[in-house]
Amino acid sequence: MAALVRVWQVFPFQFSTEPLVWALVARSVLGFALVAGVVAIVVQLVRLPHAVTDREH
Repeated sequence: MAALVRVWQVFPFQFSTEPLVWALVARSVLGFALVAGVVAIVVQLVRLPHAVTDREH
């Protein structure tokens, strides 16, 4: 997550010679990865108490 945030901070990259709008594609992929990472962290934090209580039985 820290690496994704840092890449987002130092954006933009040099894509000016390409016909596609690669800056938009790269920014979209980075945004998706950040959101997916946050969702994964939240899911694991929600599952953590259940995992701890299941081990006790």
